[in-house]
Amino acid sequence: MKVHARYTFAADRQQLWDLLLDIDTLQQCIPGLEKLEPQGDGKYRATLKVGVSAIKGMYQGTITIGDEQPIEQYRMTVEGRGRPGWARGGGLLIFADTDDGTSVTVDGDVQVGGLIARVGQRLIGNVLKSMMDQFFNNVRQQAEAASPPAGS
Repeated sequence: MKVHARYTFAADRQQLWDLLLDIDTLQQCIPGLEKLEPQGDGKYRATLKVGVSAIKGMYQGTITIGDEQPIEQYRMTVEGRGRPGWARGGGLLIFADTDDGTSVTVDGDVQVGGLIARVGQRLIGNVLKSMMDQFFNNVRQQAEAASPPAGS
């Protein structure tokens, strides 16, 4: 399944870059995250609680950030397994200036298997989009909280 989305922020690229690579921000912003442990070299071990319709479960996996071109783009890959099935995917996050801040465009793809794919196939795209929207809305709130008030 292909993934494409664009999010805009009233923050400069450096601020947004720093937020999206900060473990504390990630821990606060990833929906369903139970635990995130740095493993070095841009790799994190993660435990997430995710549900598609009535199929809910815990997933253990890894998140890897690589191919970094500071304040321009990086690639994120995610792999996870749980009782309801497995998921893996990756995407390129591209940062660009806008008139009043920064945009982040996400281009990638995701594959799922197991029970979650058989039962929730029609819903997976909506759940994935909802999780991405929640994540980037949480990041937006973090960026706004970190920005000085206008006129300062």
